[in-house]
Amino acid sequence: MRTRCISASEIRPEASVDGTFVLEADRRHRIDNMESVCVHQTGSGEIAITPVSDDNFSPSQRTLRLQFFLMET
Repeated sequence: MRTRCISASEIRPEASVDGTFVLEADRRHRIDNMESVCVHQTGSGEIAITPVSDDNFSPSQRTLRLQFFLMET
């Protein structure tokens, strides 16, 4: 799973974008592929990223909902 930060001004039809990585995780972190993501701003102004996966009805996978908050650097 890789999450990048891309400026809204870069997103337009047929644009090729390449943002800065803000999160990268793989099987070492016990994270498989994620099927959906929700990004929203909290009431206190933080940016929350919530990726979700499902178990695909497989006993070797799991349904997982994570939540991360972006911090200013």
